[in-house]
Amino acid sequence: MIRMLNLMVITAGLAALSSATATAAEPLSMIPADAAIVVRLKAPEETTEKVAQFADGVQQGAGQNVRGNAAAIGLAISNPTLAGVDQGRDWYLTVLVEERQQPQAVFIIPATDTDAMTGALPDNMTSAVHDDWVVYSEDAAALDAFSAEGESRFTATMGEASTTSFDKGDVSLFINISRLTDVYADQIEQIREQATSALNQLQFNLANADTGVQMGPMLEMYGGLLEGGLQALEDARGLVVAISVDETALVIEEYFDFESSSSTAEWLSQHEGSSFPTLGKLPTDAIAYYGFSGDMSDLYKWSFGMTAMMFPKEDATREKLDALLEQFSEFQFGAMVGSLDLASGQDGAARTVNIVEVSSVERFRQTIQELMSLMSNLDVPGVRQTNTVAPEAETINGHKVDVITVEQEFDENVDPTGMQKKLMEIMFGAEGIVSRQVFLDDRYVQTTGGGKPLMEEALARIDGDESASYDTYRTGIVEDPNLLVLLDLPGAAVKGMKLAAMVPSLNLPVTPEMVQGMASPPSYMAFAIKAEGNAVRCQTRLPVQQPQGIMRLVGLFVLLGQQIQRNGL
Repeated sequence: MIRMLNLMVITAGLAALSSATATAAEPLSMIPADAAIVVRLKAPEETTEKVAQFADGVQQGAGQNVRGNAAAIGLAISNPTLAGVDQGRDWYLTVLVEERQQPQAVFIIPATDTDAMTGALPDNMTSAVHDDWVVYSEDAAALDAFSAEGESRFTATMGEASTTSFDKGDVSLFINISRLTDVYADQIEQIREQATSALNQLQFNLANADTGVQMGPMLEMYGGLLEGGLQALEDARGLVVAISVDETALVIEEYFDFESSSSTAEWLSQHEGSSFPTLGKLPTDAIAYYGFSGDMSDLYKWSFGMTAMMFPKEDATREKLDALLEQFSEFQFGAMVGSLDLASGQDGAARTVNIVEVSSVERFRQTIQELMSLMSNLDVPGVRQTNTVAPEAETINGHKVDVITVEQEFDENVDPTGMQKKLMEIMFGAEGIVSRQVFLDDRYVQTTGGGKPLMEEALARIDGDESASYDTYRTGIVEDPNLLVLLDLPGAAVKGMKLAAMVPSLNLPVTPEMVQGMASPPSYMAFAIKAEGNAVRCQTRLPVQQPQGIMRLVGLFVLLGQQIQRNGL
């Protein structure tokens, strides 16, 4: 009997404990479903230490400054001394919006001592205590929407995928776009009307001005972009921005969520990603690499269409161009990868290599050449452009090479000092913009700048077994993105400064050797975009080596500034 009583007491105690745990205040459960913005700072003590370790990786000793100034964060939550604040748990800020009212900020901060925290708040703050959480705001009425009872209302608003992305960040932001577009519908419509009116007025003014340039189609394109952007805003549900950091890298993720049946979601579903396996076939140590996978036909139409717009609609050339542009819809495109680099030499500073997967290669080649030939003589105010296509002009590594040369002549009224002409020569060489194209079985290779040697290098890598790996820089980046960019910021700065130092007219107090001495081993920040069903995920990864290199360059710029000041330049 006694054992039975003891068992009943224990069972009742466990049930009471379980009930207390289930009903304990949980911050996201307190937030109303229609909150417009939620910001979370994950465990400030831990996050501060992560930031400090990253700062030490950039410059030894910088982390101590981060740790020393960490207490200043109390100003952001209206508690400068952090009295009673628990820095070992997450902090939250929410923003509520109502039509024709000022947005109201509400803090949800964990406490080690609720009395001490509420006592430290300024007089204009009203607070409420839910277990060991203090909810406070300048607007007392805003607190009525926050409750420690019931299921998590706000996580239902975010959705599972957005919540997962939100949880990744040491600092996270969720924007309830659906709520904002509902509350500010009138203002959004005003923006639409004002922007449309401005474009129409600009089109009218240009139509009555003798500029010699056909701007109408371009303005129509801008109008289409405006409508597309506003439609995406209307279709959007929410946006998450999550920033995480450790001693190796800083990572920023944006997750845009759209209504599943919306036109934006339907458009996103048409774009398939890629792992970009041919990225390693590009020349090594370039300042930038990129890959794109999606509906490439639209990209080609837009690229060539921008030039086609310079011809009047009634022009026979324009009609032929429009017909050729439509042919791009008939080609099947795979992934495109490319590289960008800077180097000195008679072939100009810019060096690009592109590898594009495409079906019906020979027919695609004919379409490209016809387009370039039709655009062979283009006059716009101040500039005359001439295109020359030389099919199979060279043979490299057994491959026939087409050479396309684009020359630009600048009017003296547009370029009175000759600076634009000189800049074009520095970037592309005295012969103009020279591109080489080789068409293989299922892809084509194009180089711009670098002369014949760059195409020789590109084909040798494509035909050979060697392939570079950039997996280290893609750590944690989404697999099979639609767009991938790898960028070496310090490397770009060093090569750019080295080239500038070789231009006598710039008269820089620096030598190429001095700049080269500041060079770092190549490293790359990564940026990726991927369409995921009815959502878009964007990620940026900044490895610690990138700001390390930038800090070294800052030292050079400081030295340059001192020399310029001493020399009176």
